[in-house]
Amino acid sequence: MPNAISHLQARPEPVAGLVWAWPLSAVAGVGVQLQAASLHSLAVYVVAAAVGVASAVACNQRVRGAPNSVVWAGLIMVALALSAWGFTGVRAVVHDRDRLDSVWEGRDVAVQGRVVGLPVRSAQSMRLMLA
Repeated sequence: MPNAISHLQARPEPVAGLVWAWPLSAVAGVGVQLQAASLHSLAVYVVAAAVGVASAVACNQRVRGAPNSVVWAGLIMVALALSAWGFTGVRAVVHDRDRLDSVWEGRDVAVQGRVVGLPVRSAQSMRLMLA
């Protein structure tokens, strides 16, 4: 019976030791984006995310059975960092559009409306849902 299940056992590859580092490379890509002083255009981030994902998939296909699979695993890590940087940038650009214009900062504003929810207090403010 050992021969019947021997084909189900995967042979160990050098890449298996680096799999734990792949999520860390994605976190590194997010961290680099969060430290940026300004945002690029949406197109830059979309291209970076697409190239990163395509590169990671291509490297993953190449890594199977490659004699220097550790190098390919490193390339996958770079591709994952690039795609995480791109996806984080896309999200930042999209949410930046909802930002209040800097002209309104520090100004008092009179708002009229009907309160439709209970106020939510924090240490520095109180929020009300208006209709």
